[in-house]
Amino acid sequence: MWLLLPILVASCARRDATGRAAPTVAPPRPALSESTVPTVRRQSADTTRLVAFDSTDMVVAGVALGMDSAAVVGVLGVPSKVTTYEDPRGTGLTFSSWYYPDLVLAWGAGTGLGGMNITGPRVGTARGLKVGDSEARVIQLYGEPHSRYQDEWYYGGGDRLPDNEGLTVSVTDHRVTHLYVGVTID
Repeated sequence: MWLLLPILVASCARRDATGRAAPTVAPPRPALSESTVPTVRRQSADTTRLVAFDSTDMVVAGVALGMDSAAVVGVLGVPSKVTTYEDPRGTGLTFSSWYYPDLVLAWGAGTGLGGMNITGPRVGTARGLKVGDSEARVIQLYGEPHSRYQDEWYYGGGDRLPDNEGLTVSVTDHRVTHLYVGVTID
């Protein structure tokens, strides 16, 4: 499924009154620092309380959902590979994927960065989750998922993010095999 997400990202693009994609400049997101990266907080010896999933979780390797391409190049440099393709649904829209080691960025049609696919263990989420981590580590960092479908666990939406923004964790044999941070489609 994660290979289709770049294609579907444009379907969730914010549109203006004329139906055109909204500008690629994203609203400012809070900068991450040691004090703002969500972590598990201890309440007592036998209970834990997790920080709610929010916009600080929508950052991977220093890039945030909605950033424009120049800003991403400023943070990560030029990608090793770029693929561009037409929307197979015949909408006339063009999508692209930018490849970095263990990270593939998904771009919609004029919408800014739509998603970040973490494909290997060199890149982690804002909370430190990586491909290869155990299910127990996912629960430790994020708590129980908001929803599960087969081998995918979903976190996000709610009162802190748009319903279609979040984290999808793919789990096989009790291990994280893929992470997607960005716009999602039901």
